[in-house]
Amino acid sequence: MKYFLLLGLFTVYAQIDAQRRIIGGLLAKENQIPWQVLLTHDISNNRYFCGGTLISNRWIVTAAHCTYGCSHFNLRLGAIRRKGEEDGMIEVNASEIITHPKYTESKHNYDIALIKTSSNIKFTKKIRPALLPKKGEIIGAYRRVLVSGWGQTADVGKASNELNFVNLITISNDECNKVYRFIDETILCARGCPSNSTCYGDSGGPVVILNKSKATLVGVVSFVSESGCASGDPSGYARVEPFLDWIHDITGITIADNERIIGGQAAKVGQIPWQVLVRYRVPGGMSYCGGTLISNRWVITAAHCTRGASNFSVKLGAIERRGNEVGSVEIPASNVIVHPEYDGYLKNDIALIRTSKPVKFTNRIKPAKLPKKGQVVAANTRVFLSGWGQTQDVGPSIDYLNYVALTTISNEKCSTLITNIIESQLCAVGNPPQSACYGDSGGPVVILKGNEATHVGIVSFANGNGCSKGPSGFVRIEFFLDFIHKNTGVY
Repeated sequence: MKYFLLLGLFTVYAQIDAQRRIIGGLLAKENQIPWQVLLTHDISNNRYFCGGTLISNRWIVTAAHCTYGCSHFNLRLGAIRRKGEEDGMIEVNASEIITHPKYTESKHNYDIALIKTSSNIKFTKKIRPALLPKKGEIIGAYRRVLVSGWGQTADVGKASNELNFVNLITISNDECNKVYRFIDETILCARGCPSNSTCYGDSGGPVVILNKSKATLVGVVSFVSESGCASGDPSGYARVEPFLDWIHDITGITIADNERIIGGQAAKVGQIPWQVLVRYRVPGGMSYCGGTLISNRWVITAAHCTRGASNFSVKLGAIERRGNEVGSVEIPASNVIVHPEYDGYLKNDIALIRTSKPVKFTNRIKPAKLPKKGQVVAANTRVFLSGWGQTQDVGPSIDYLNYVALTTISNEKCSTLITNIIESQLCAVGNPPQSACYGDSGGPVVILKGNEATHVGIVSFANGNGCSKGPSGFVRIEFFLDFIHKNTGVY
């Protein structure tokens, strides 16, 4: 087990000559990182510093271990040098310092704080806030993030006067726990290649995801391994998303809800234990669909997910599409059975996957029930859809499982909106427009009664004019109960 060192613990209480910072970084250019803030604090003729992120014209986010025990800060904005004057930079004082109430020096959790400036900040090319993430915008593994700060470029040396930045790749919390074993949902981990990293003195600084000229603040620099900043071990950050309500309550900054599935919400661990991620190989590489666990050996998915595919496996107990989570398992498929009358398009769009070994049920892995014969889902029934598909008509699939509540409509009404619907199909809509989208295919549509889920549909198709236009189309499970029982023995 590796131990960790809080990056700013020494930043606040040790002299600058003992500071260290970004390993393997590049020099920032003017205006490149306008959300970066330098926090300085003078004690007995010694100056101590941390990083921070501007999020509005009055508020800065930093690490709790930078503010713990401190009553005043000087705040430098619009600068790429730690010392000296620069055109366009400003310095203001902190008027309020708020450390998260659950933070303690002995723990790594809740390492986040807010600082209010003594006056309004005027935005310029050199000074501009980062965006806060949307609620439910959870950062999974394999995301590229940019980290910036003024620390040292090696484990031993003096702090730099020039702002540096580095690109890192996030890893799953499960992978990070192999090194630290204390990682929870409030912590984000990342590493560079070969050994890029943050280090002492970068504490409190920004971890952002860039989308063209916009930066979304997803993390706050927190800790590294005691083996050294350049050891290759992952570095740790406070996730911003879990603290959005706290930030809003103190600052009044409006927090946006994330648009998911189309208009859905992020699932919690164990909330949708019947959800399966079906992975397979196609000529262009690896791809995936959703699926539903119905027994300890069988998964239901869409037939169109199997076209031209091979080497199937099923991942269960996961909410992250990538990486390895504690409690999740991935099992190769031993058999894939496509409905014999599948037309290669939408008719009879159902397939069965048998796992190569029995699935052990846990709090994170449980099957959904099949409906009874004659249990036909009527219009105006509330159903729940889940998957890892796109959250908008144009854009990538997401890394985090989402779900949405929809209301079924009659096949007659659906036929007037998108296409001729047959009796083996089911349609549903959301309000405002909510829908399945690309990447949700094969996934579950269930009716919930308490903690019991009845599997009534398979994600099959969306509106050809755009997922957000609705309605979505699903395969009715009840219509295929004989096919399912004949091949699986499951009722």
